[in-house]
Amino acid sequence: MDRKGMFVLLVLFGCGYGQENSFEWGVLALAGEKTMLTCEDGYSMHMLNDSTPNIYTLSWKVPGGKILHHNHDDNMFAVKEGDNGIQGFVLEIKSFDYHYDGAYICMVEDDDRNATMSILRGINMYDRKYASMSEKYERNIIIAFVATAVFLFLVLGTGLVYKYRWQSEEDKAAEKAKRLGMTSPRANYYVNDGAEELTTKTAADKVKAVNGEGGYENPNMESSSTQL
Repeated sequence: MDRKGMFVLLVLFGCGYGQENSFEWGVLALAGEKTMLTCEDGYSMHMLNDSTPNIYTLSWKVPGGKILHHNHDDNMFAVKEGDNGIQGFVLEIKSFDYHYDGAYICMVEDDDRNATMSILRGINMYDRKYASMSEKYERNIIIAFVATAVFLFLVLGTGLVYKYRWQSEEDKAAEKAKRLGMTSPRANYYVNDGAEELTTKTAADKVKAVNGEGGYENPNMESSSTQL
């Protein structure tokens, strides 16, 4: 980009920044308070004042698209004459509501209601006016509280589900043996007359002789080993 292009961008940015922060262009309004906008603009005022007789009137286009002509007066808006004697120069919002945040357009109209010029005004275009800091961050506080509550619910719920999960008898016996430090010989679990007991059995205990006795209790096996 050449120097000329950069200069044009800087000029436009400076104008836009100045207009954004101009009190005449945009205002901050608190819900429930009276707010006023004026159609004051150097070029339009020059045109209106030089018109003899004055063939121009002012109308206001409010958020939502409704057009209010001079002498309009209802529960929300009033279009009034300014101190300079121009009809419709002032738009009064009697009790501002946040539903009316946005752009307001002052339209300079001729006798046939044809708009010859439009002047932009705004209320709470980039931010809102709040009665207190708690009101400003109320929504963020609520979101943070709900997010924290959901997170804690999920963590606690997961822990409870794990603690009270269903386990087979073998799983319970293995956990009990682990708590008691029984790693070898392998812990076995059985139920005797309704009472849960923990015992240990070796591989030789499982060997059964012909008469049904255990391997170490079988005298035949002992004699055989002696003969060997």
